Amino acid sequence: MGISPVVSAGCPVASPNRAGDRKRSRESRGPDGKGALPPRPEPTRSLRGNFSWAALGHAANALSQWGIVVWLAKWGSAEQVGQYALAVAITAPVVEFTGLQLHVAQATDTREDFSLGDYLWTRLGTGVLALGVIATLAGFSGYPAAILWSVLTMGIAKVVEGLSLICHGRFQRAEKLKLVARSQLVRAIFGWSIVASIFALSRDLAWAIVGLGLVWMTVLIIHDLPTAFALEHPKRLATYGSWWQTLKPPLLLAILCLPLGFAVGLNALSGNLPRYFVAAYLGEAQLGVFAALAYLGLAARMFYLPLVQTVMPRLAWQYSRHDIPGFIRLLGRIIAVAVAAGSLAILALYFFGRPVISLIYTPEYAERIDVFVLISIGVVCHFLASIFVAALQATRSFLVVLPSYVAANLAMLILLPGLIRWGGLAGAAWAAIAGCLAELSVAAVLTAVRLRRASVEHGDPSAALALAAIDSNES
Repeated sequence: MGISPVVSAGCPVASPNRAGDRKRSRESRGPDGKGALPPRPEPTRSLRGNFSWAALGHAANALSQWGIVVWLAKWGSAEQVGQYALAVAITAPVVEFTGLQLHVAQATDTREDFSLGDYLWTRLGTGVLALGVIATLAGFSGYPAAILWSVLTMGIAKVVEGLSLICHGRFQRAEKLKLVARSQLVRAIFGWSIVASIFALSRDLAWAIVGLGLVWMTVLIIHDLPTAFALEHPKRLATYGSWWQTLKPPLLLAILCLPLGFAVGLNALSGNLPRYFVAAYLGEAQLGVFAALAYLGLAARMFYLPLVQTVMPRLAWQYSRHDIPGFIRLLGRIIAVAVAAGSLAILALYFFGRPVISLIYTPEYAERIDVFVLISIGVVCHFLASIFVAALQATRSFLVVLPSYVAANLAMLILLPGLIRWGGLAGAAWAAIAGCLAELSVAAVLTAVRLRRASVEHGDPSAALALAAIDSNES
């Protein structure tokens, strides 16, 4: 390797051998052939402070999404809640797959191999592709016109949201999560207000989604894009030239991130598979109940998404500096916090979930407290799996994350038909738990293997011993 093992201070030192110098020279040019900027210095921002901002932003976003479902349940019908859930279920896998998780690649791009413009051009091109796929799927689906219109408008809104996520990835890499929170707060407050107002006046779901998309577009233009470009390195602003020089990096970036696209597409599919089967076997009304209960699980996202978003850039920095022991310590702390928080949440839901659901929705939904608890267990398992996936992404091992999502989808595809026939909505929730456990198991094993290989490559005996201890505890 061109970098020697990590010294006691945790900083890499240059290798004297000439082959290593040549390798570092190639790496310094970056994948697009441009001069990549050097790795940023050691982060000094507080993880606790960034987590607080990220939690605030994600809480606002989750409450807004959940508030839309509550409003539809209160002022509309269970069928309209099901139509909204179906529009999200159809568009999410397509938009997230074509999005290639570019914001993750940008947040972990510690050497700034690609510019903000490269990420935005790539996301814009894949967004147009996503809209074409959604329109084709909607055209051949055979759904009523009201559902088709809701699906198309949701697809457009999701593409706009994807462009904002690119800007958020730039904020995240700079560890300025206050900017992400500010964008999410404005989008959440005005987005819910517009949806609630339009639906209350018209009872038309599609026009309410159009209003949501317009709010997201306004925030993108007024806040996200100007703020993200203000953070860009001045050298990057001079890298645009001919059309080929502008388009070549996005093409390379799309190829690099294609595994992430498959991963997030499979992740979105696994989250929506139970809804597809519930709609097919039990009907739209039961889908509305299942979706409404599942949306309460967004409360967990208010905790685990900020946690992952906060630590991923720090993990990426530690891995780029070959600080494997520090990487393992931080990962262990995150997992311990996640296990404790998840256990407490499940106990609280078991004892106090019924009155909470009755208050938020109606007694009809509270009758299925058993389904709610099962869905919550699945959410916690998925949370733990997401931490291991984030660790793999921090190492920029994008292809390695695929098997965990494949395992989750296969488990649910096999189990969902039989378990729904056996237990209805509860059976669907049990199948979701099985899928999340499969995802967790595979992701944990892949993370241990990747870190063991890195510790051996860079000669970190302490990291190797730590991983050996983890393996012995697991066995």
